[in-house]
Amino acid sequence: MSPKSVELIIREYLDFSQKQEEGEFFVLLLNYLSHLVEEDEEVTLDDFGSYEADDFLNFYLEDQFPDDKNVLKKSKAALKNLFKYMISKKLIDKEEEKEWKEIFL
Repeated sequence: MSPKSVELIIREYLDFSQKQEEGEFFVLLLNYLSHLVEEDEEVTLDDFGSYEADDFLNFYLEDQFPDDKNVLKKSKAALKNLFKYMISKKLIDKEEEKEWKEIFL
């Protein structure tokens, strides 16, 4: 079974959660993740772990929005919601779960 597409997971999460307002944040996330793979390659869960999530929150967003702490706050909340969704759907294992939890401390 091939790794699941991050974009598909996000779409499923948004449909499930009914939090469409988080969609703008996820566009930023997918844009960031697209730089980690070859052009025309789909971003999968293999490409998106706790390291990438941490880098996105603590470096990419701070560089892109240095004067807007609200973007960082909302992005962290949306990413945490997505993380909880991925746990509920058993998309990440226990070891990865521990690593992800460190981001949200």
